Amino acid sequence: MSLACDLDELYAQIPYSYGCKECGWLCCGHVPISGIEAERIPDEITAMSPYRDDDCRFLVDGKCGIYEYRPLMCRLLGASTEVVCAYVHSDKPLDLEETTKLIRMYSDKFCKRTLFT
Repeated sequence: MSLACDLDELYAQIPYSYGCKECGWLCCGHVPISGIEAERIPDEITAMSPYRDDDCRFLVDGKCGIYEYRPLMCRLLGASTEVVCAYVHSDKPLDLEETTKLIRMYSDKFCKRTLFT
């Protein structure tokens, strides 16, 4: 199985979350992103998104410009009791043990090369 398929399987374990207000600053700071996650972001998006000191380089008008390609930590926001947001919620959030297990799996498998947004 490819790393991309493994990553998709890991993402599939994250419950659906909702309620983003697109405020653009409460949660959209610099987050770790693995090499394989970075490779999924189309070059034309990356080229138009210069690095910024204050927040995520992919934040566009208060919204995630890479939502379809967002990294694990962004996907966990509101989907875990441990990665919280005032607005984003899940009906069945991951608890500490489940969150830790996912992050360990992610770290062990995908973080040989970690970047930051």
